Amino acid sequence: MESRVSSLTSRNLELESTNTALSRRVEDILKEMEDAAKNFRSDMARKVSQIETFLSLYTLYYVSDLIARRWHTHFFFVKTEDGNIMT
Repeated sequence: MESRVSSLTSRNLELESTNTALSRRVEDILKEMEDAAKNFRSDMARKVSQIETFLSLYTLYYVSDLIARRWHTHFFFVKTEDGNIMT
């Protein structure tokens, strides 16, 4: 009986040691996941900023081009019925 108790005690200590090691490993993995998530969010924020900057510049170019085309068409010259251009 004493041998059986000693064996169970030994097995219990072994399982507690394994549990402690696994708990530490889980904590390490969770920390890595949190760091990866933080880096991912940072990268996505940077990319969103770059996309917004690009779209702002593209929109500014597009709108200024439209304005320039309209302005030149309507204010700088006019085609007459015979095809001549009046300024």
